[in-house]
Amino acid sequence: RLEKVSATRQGAELDSDLVAVAQSLHEQYDAIAGADRVDTEVRVVAARFTTATVRNFVPLFVRRYAGERLRASGG
Repeated sequence: RLEKVSATRQGAELDSDLVAVAQSLHEQYDAIAGADRVDTEVRVVAARFTTATVRNFVPLFVRRYAGERLRASGG
């Protein structure tokens, strides 16, 4: 599991709220989907918001959309 997760676009590191989201998703999905898959989904979803001007809801969106992607893939 990555201690510091970074977004794929623009190489932006996730802020502490997104690291907490990633840790939560790891707890929920690592046993089913694997840590690498969880990291990938967090990065992919977070990358969609790297240019967002309002960042308040980004952690909520990352948790929701990454979780949906993991569930949809059987994780």
